[in-house]
Formats: sequence, C-alpha cells, structure tokens
Amino acid sequence: MPHLTVRRVTDWITRRPEHLTDVERKGLDELCERTPALATTVEYARRLALMVRDRRSEHLVT
Repeated sequence: MPHLTVRRVTDWITRRPEHLTDVERKGLDELCERTPALATTVEYARRLALMVRDRRSEHLVT
C-alpha cells in the first residue's frame, strides 16, 4: 500500500470510485474496515458527489 497521507486518502474519497486503481480501492477499503467513522464519511461524501453531479437545472437556486 502506498504511504498514507491525509491528502492521498482525501483524494481517494473524493474521486469517483471507478477512477481508483485496484491498489487505491483496496487501501481505502482496508481503512474503512478499520475505521467505521471513515466508512460512513466515504458513504456520505459519495452520495453528496452523486447529487451534485446529477443535479438538474430546475433544482438549482438562482
């Protein structure tokens, strides 16, 4: 596993899951198994990213 830094793990969390390498995905999965709070954070961050990516113009506040 690559050397872990806050920046690296944050990148893994905020990047689209399908854009992670196998090593990155495995590293994040292992961290989430050891730290349930991180697993919850990843889940919510991914949900938020999906909502932002899929937003429709009629839902935007002007």
